[in-house]
Amino acid sequence: MLPETLAALAAAGGTAFVEAMATDSWQSVKHQVVAFFARHGGAGGTATIEQALDADAQVVAEVGETERSQVRQELLPRWQGQLSRLLAENPAARSALQALITEIGTGGPSGKQTVNLVAGRDGYVNIQGNQTVTNHRGRHRR
Repeated sequence: MLPETLAALAAAGGTAFVEAMATDSWQSVKHQVVAFFARHGGAGGTATIEQALDADAQVVAEVGETERSQVRQELLPRWQGQLSRLLAENPAARSALQALITEIGTGGPSGKQTVNLVAGRDGYVNIQGNQTVTNHRGRHRR
């Protein structure tokens, strides 16, 4: 049996995986998850993990928004179990899993993205999502 901290970490990881399914960031998350399993081992190898992730993400994507929460809850035990087995075999993977969960939760390695947008005199910039925007007025200098 896993110590409570490793079981909680496996639960958090499984939750992060299934919550990311059918989102805009899913492909990136999937590649990170497959890379994690490739580095730290796991039942069945990376091809099996990738196929299972694809199949589960497809199930989530095919249902309506109202059913997604329930479907994700049904998928949780699978990924919590995968992570529990991996952590039982390789407890050293703990810190890497914690880092992966943080990356998934923040949307990227640093959680922050910088995008430079330049608009002409009468130009407009449309930004969507939760963003911080800094407006620098004045002439552009080269």
